[in-house]
Amino acid sequence: MIDDTTPALFVTDNQGRYHPTRYAIGPWDPRLLHGGATGGLVAHALEAADPAPALQFARLSIDLLRPVPLAPLTAHVAVVRSGTRLCVLDITLRHEDRIVVKAQALKLMPNDVTVPDHARPERPLPADPDTLPVTDLMGRALPDADQRRPSMHHCIEAKRVHGFALRGEGTAWLRCAVPVVHGTELSPFVRVAALADFGNGLGQLHVDNQTGCINADISLHLLRLPVSEWICLEARAELFDHGLGAVHTGLFDPSGYIGRVTQTLITRRMGR
Repeated sequence: MIDDTTPALFVTDNQGRYHPTRYAIGPWDPRLLHGGATGGLVAHALEAADPAPALQFARLSIDLLRPVPLAPLTAHVAVVRSGTRLCVLDITLRHEDRIVVKAQALKLMPNDVTVPDHARPERPLPADPDTLPVTDLMGRALPDADQRRPSMHHCIEAKRVHGFALRGEGTAWLRCAVPVVHGTELSPFVRVAALADFGNGLGQLHVDNQTGCINADISLHLLRLPVSEWICLEARAELFDHGLGAVHTGLFDPSGYIGRVTQTLITRRMGR
């Protein structure tokens, strides 16, 4: 019997299936997973099957083909190419026999080079995380861990910077307070993959009181691995009058800029 109260997004069984816990629930429907839980599981499964550990994950593209249910999932990883300088991995998440998520990762071999100043991806930190209080995502005081409500939103600790007015922009430092898979420590890659989906939450754009935006994918480009549990997301949304758009999110750790996330948006009527 799987313990749904285990403080992790997923627990595994002896058949290699991943069982989501109440901590993995998303904001739209209590029967469905948060995109962050999905992204974290994809990254975990890729690392577990990784044939090229010396290479760095540089890109992760996730297509959310169907709503991911609060139900057992299996991960299938295939090596497209594995060489000394480049590795490409495909992965699917399945519920029963149905594919719900399809993703691809690109790994590259880092090299020491002297980069000219004009080519450095320097972007100033949005704010010093040491000066900000720890709250929940809405800026409220955090309850004790055992008093937090089910859903991934309530196992994320935040240091809010600005935004959150549902006008398509927001910035915050975030930390996932539970592991993605029970018994496995969060690696830097899994940590940032689990937080990458929150760009659309921080930069959520409401067209009116009944219409918001959901994302159909997560595309993460990681220039370097984070060196901290705290990751800053600086998100800004754009939407066109045919109901499609994107959220572009800069990623930072306390040492500076580490990459970006793009999520493709489609409008959605609330409660549907």
